[in-house]
Amino acid sequence: MLGRVAAGGVASASIAAGVATLSLRWPALSAAYLTGTGEIRTVALPGGIRIELDAETALDAHLNDGRQDVILHAGSVAVTVPANRVALTVVVGEARLVTETREPAEVVVRCRPRGGLSGWVGALDADLACLSGRVTVVPAPGVPPTRLMAGQEVGIGPDARGLHAIDVGATAAWRRGLLVFRDTPLSQVVDDLNRYRPGRIVVASSAAAARRVTGVFHLARPEEALGSIRTALALSEVRFGDRLVVLR
Repeated sequence: MLGRVAAGGVASASIAAGVATLSLRWPALSAAYLTGTGEIRTVALPGGIRIELDAETALDAHLNDGRQDVILHAGSVAVTVPANRVALTVVVGEARLVTETREPAEVVVRCRPRGGLSGWVGALDADLACLSGRVTVVPAPGVPPTRLMAGQEVGIGPDARGLHAIDVGATAAWRRGLLVFRDTPLSQVVDDLNRYRPGRIVVASSAAAARRVTGVFHLARPEEALGSIRTALALSEVRFGDRLVVLR
């Protein structure tokens, strides 16, 4: 009897955890604009706003008299805002990126779940870049804002980089069908590849995850990119069927 009660308690806890996780992720699952694995999509919104969604991205938009914002729940977007309109706010987690009223701007925002328990309860890390124009980033309520000019980016999260310069041509290269990495940790490279390849690539050790990758790869050929990276870093791989690849 005790065994059955214990098993029932574990099952109930598992169900509760699953329901909690689903409720936390529901905004991404129910977003108005979604892309799947390997899918890139362009959306034209009222007022001349153009949004390009990277693979595995979820976005909501609220453009009316009371609100002028888009909310990024997962993935990456490139947002182009024309001149002669009110300011647009891009929301990602607690952070806000705000364009200038009546000034054109082009921005790229990328988000990912924060590491550890906070990521499971919905916390997001993000990179917010300004490709043209100028914008203001508020990392969290009560935190002083940061001004971004064209060619600048700021990170949000415990391990994020502060304000720094970027290569505008390489940022969001997925819009041109490319992935561009320059001294990028393998962990981030694998996260990107997983958005374009069915299944999952897993890095088996923190030492391997910290290895750096530099290269240009085609989104349409993720297996080719995986092979080139594995060879360049002298990694071994173990495959479990066609979907799961473990690098070490």
